[in-house]
Amino acid sequence: MYAHIRLAATIAGVAVACLSAFAGVACGGSAEDALHRGQAAMDKDDFGAAIAAFSEAIKLDPKLAAAYVARGWAYAEQEEYEKAIADYSQAMRLEPRNAEAWCNRGLALAKQGEYQKALPDLNEALRLDPKLTEGYSARGWVYSETGQFAKAAADYSEVIRLDPEDVSARADRATCLAALKKHAEAIADLDVVIKQNAKEPKYFGARGAAHLRLGNYRQGAADLQAAIRLNSSDAGLNYQPSGDMQLAPEALQHGEEQVRRMVRDRPAMARFDKESDFLRQWAVRKFAGEDFGEPFDWDPAPPKDSDAENVAPTGGRRACIRVEPLYSVGPNKGKPRGFEELWAGAAFELHNINYARQFLRLHEEAGEGKLSKEQFVADIWKYEYLAAQRTRAFYVQVFLPWAEKQKLPTDPGLWFAAWWESAADTLAGFMDKTAYPWRPYARQYDWMTVHRLYHDGEFRKTLALLAEMQTDKVYVHDVADLYYWIGRCHVEMRKPAAAVEALTKAIEIDPKKAAAYELRGEAYQGLGEKAKAKADFAKVKALEAERE
Repeated sequence: MYAHIRLAATIAGVAVACLSAFAGVACGGSAEDALHRGQAAMDKDDFGAAIAAFSEAIKLDPKLAAAYVARGWAYAEQEEYEKAIADYSQAMRLEPRNAEAWCNRGLALAKQGEYQKALPDLNEALRLDPKLTEGYSARGWVYSETGQFAKAAADYSEVIRLDPEDVSARADRATCLAALKKHAEAIADLDVVIKQNAKEPKYFGARGAAHLRLGNYRQGAADLQAAIRLNSSDAGLNYQPSGDMQLAPEALQHGEEQVRRMVRDRPAMARFDKESDFLRQWAVRKFAGEDFGEPFDWDPAPPKDSDAENVAPTGGRRACIRVEPLYSVGPNKGKPRGFEELWAGAAFELHNINYARQFLRLHEEAGEGKLSKEQFVADIWKYEYLAAQRTRAFYVQVFLPWAEKQKLPTDPGLWFAAWWESAADTLAGFMDKTAYPWRPYARQYDWMTVHRLYHDGEFRKTLALLAEMQTDKVYVHDVADLYYWIGRCHVEMRKPAAAVEALTKAIEIDPKKAAAYELRGEAYQGLGEKAKAKADFAKVKALEAERE
């Protein structure tokens, strides 16, 4: 967005300042023609043709900085950031005071997540041209991405001062103000934005969230309802919290038992006693199978990689949901979650479990190698996004009216009040590949690939993937499994010493991992160390006896 605006201005000014801009190219010459052809292709989003035209301009005049800037932007549009950075750098060597090149290189670095490298470039761009609105916008975005919301808001304010009609900057400033808990100021910005974008759901959603954080329940609910109506593919459009289905008495009894267990295991969910009974009654029908088609269970075990999760029915075992009892991140990490946090997590999984069979199908396809990791995560995400939209509708229709009566402070962020883009666009916004939704689904994909490669006899490829997985320090619960599978590969490759080394590490991490003792015993036999093998086999029997 930023560079395209500047690029248009640069090329439009060629005829006026032909001699200085083109450093010796005759006005109306072929380099100029190529540059204009490239711009025309850019306007049609034909980036391949644009790159070819800009490359022609560069071949005709290797000192034409504008062509490098233009081609860099075309590369950036195709997310070929290294090539874009190289072109911007060359433009800067030719014209060290080219503010546009500094700005665009900073933005390309930021798109790669290189925020600290991006800032000096953006600072220099603004030093060279203090009126470069694109520079303030880009730097504001970098500050926002790095949590420096006050600085980001200041940069967006400068954009608005220079260009009062820039609605995007006002919307971005509102986001920063909300992060700074300046909700009234954010609402003022969003009022202006909505006047000019009355059909954009994300702005209504943002204003609704700000109103709710100020305790303005009715205004907040009205804005969220408007956002859902405007969001044409929203799963909450025709949402009904409960249907008219007649549930069997035994199914309802099962649902009641699961809710009793859930509230017993997460006592904060019982807050407000009878006043919150409507939530428990709603959950009873869900556990009874009203939407899923069959009863499922509450599992008190904490989720492994997220705040809440569901497990599909497999091997004769019923499906279940789990909700994390403690905060896993942030200033409250390790502290018990409260009433709204727990119910928001449960409500999401009570909607999300309805896609459990689709999740199973995707796991099967991924396990067979039919999906790439990116496809697998994106397809899982599509269903979870639908569950999030339904959960948001539940919030608006059921939870919010009750919260207003109770005057209960509410956090709309728990209920997905910020998700209004398409599923694909929202997923693209999750740039941290160690966080949700990449975690845990990318890791699940890796494990399915490990099993497939191993069973196909591709032991070297399996070891390479396991080694790659070891570099990801975010996952701590499966480290013993990584070493165990490394050991298995070495056993298959007839490398007993390497197997013993890996399996010993697995046992150090998980001293009750019977499979690791058994496999290490086999490896010891391969080394002729019968006493050690015998001891490991004895340990396996002892662990099996403990389980019995």
